[in-house]
Amino acid sequence: MFARWYIWLTSTRGFHLSVALYLAGLWIIRTNLFAGTGGDDAEQLVFSQSWALGYGVGNPPLFTWATIVLTGIFGVGVGVVEGLKFLLLAATYCLLYRAGCLLFQDSKNAALAALSPITFYYVGWDSVLGFTHSVALIAVLAGFYFTLLRLDERSGWLDFLALGILGGLGLLTKYNFALIALALLIAAATDATYRKRFASAKFAAACVLAAAIFAPHGVWLLEQSAELGRFAEDRLADKTLISFAAKAVHGIIQALSGAVNFVLPLLAILLGLFFSAFWRAGPLEHENLRHRRILAGAYMLLAGFVLIAILLSGAVKVRDHLFFILILLPLYGFARVEAASLPVRRHHLFAAVIGIVALAIPLVLAGKFLLYPVTKSDTNLHIPYGEIATEIKKAGFDRGTILADGYPYALGGNLRRFFPDARIVSTKHARFRPPLDEKKGQCLIVWSPHKRAGDWAQVMKDLANRYFGAGLPPSLRSRKIAAPTVPSSDQPFELFYYLTEGKGRCR
Repeated sequence: MFARWYIWLTSTRGFHLSVALYLAGLWIIRTNLFAGTGGDDAEQLVFSQSWALGYGVGNPPLFTWATIVLTGIFGVGVGVVEGLKFLLLAATYCLLYRAGCLLFQDSKNAALAALSPITFYYVGWDSVLGFTHSVALIAVLAGFYFTLLRLDERSGWLDFLALGILGGLGLLTKYNFALIALALLIAAATDATYRKRFASAKFAAACVLAAAIFAPHGVWLLEQSAELGRFAEDRLADKTLISFAAKAVHGIIQALSGAVNFVLPLLAILLGLFFSAFWRAGPLEHENLRHRRILAGAYMLLAGFVLIAILLSGAVKVRDHLFFILILLPLYGFARVEAASLPVRRHHLFAAVIGIVALAIPLVLAGKFLLYPVTKSDTNLHIPYGEIATEIKKAGFDRGTILADGYPYALGGNLRRFFPDARIVSTKHARFRPPLDEKKGQCLIVWSPHKRAGDWAQVMKDLANRYFGAGLPPSLRSRKIAAPTVPSSDQPFELFYYLTEGKGRCR
């Protein structure tokens, strides 16, 4: 019975059907089980209010642009953002499979390699609850590599244009796409066939096309140079480290730790089941040797790029999620496995591990929901925004501007789900301010102190008056909404707010 399941799972039909059903199931659980959302998902609900060339220097705008299109069609909601994300995850798995079919002689290895990222913690688990831009990155990167593989056999204008389009879109997902794309192209150029492909007007046109796609955002980014410098210093630097040597050592250790953390537990699984494939090289005459060398060379170049960047910039805070660009490593791993010609029972065991992990993720997701009263983790997911929105409507808010505190909860993005026609401004993304509606509306200011020191009612009032001209009088008192979390815990969630007639830039 297991052998039949393995044959079905690794068949073209079985692979695609499994991916579709699995991700659809996760989407249903994610969007229906939890009352709220947080992090990147809520951020997209704020940013997707209006078109812009950039929404902050931390990430490019492609995912936000796609969200704007989809919310315009399907309406504003968590399900739309999550739906886009799971579609991109599906594209990632399927494009890795297509790349594997070109890379391997046995399509079963393509299926196993393509399913492997489910065992990456940041892909299989964390992407279900967070990450947006990084998910777009791995989807486009998988497509970019697949297109690069096709250039080995075909070199029509459409193939090169596809490479250029994907290159440009990749730069609009995450900036570190540039590192892996450049590494892949340089590594491919060491091969005679690819050198011939690249020494053509078609490849030059592809590069121009990629640059043209990125150019509008790139120009905008250059205009934000001061903010970009502050952002880089805040995210990457550590002022407690002074000497060059200390920064270099700390940065290198952080990068190595981040890379290893990203590929776990897949790395341990591959070494445990296929150790001999990595201890010795596969047969030199094997069909996948050329592309195996190119992929290995690309990641060696990538390591060099990261090292140079650390040494030149003094960056020491190299976070794990920056290593989504390692998404192609399972293809390299299974290229070695195929070359080693190992017993098929090991492939069966690997498929079993994949199945166990896939079953565990929705179960753990359900457990995370049910155990919230005990764990109190990820409160953003359990805040009863529906009940809160109902109380706000009862208080008289209909339309206008909502100025929402962005810490520690993603109030702005979550409230937009219930007030899609309101203008949402979040203190977490204070530089992004959607255009004012010509019709005068109300001014709603919301926050949750959550054990923070200080008089937050006064802080929010001063903020609204100073930066938005809200004109809140000193005598205005805040109001409170208390609602039980979902599922209920021993402490209800409390939200405070001011509600007045619109004035200035809060209307």
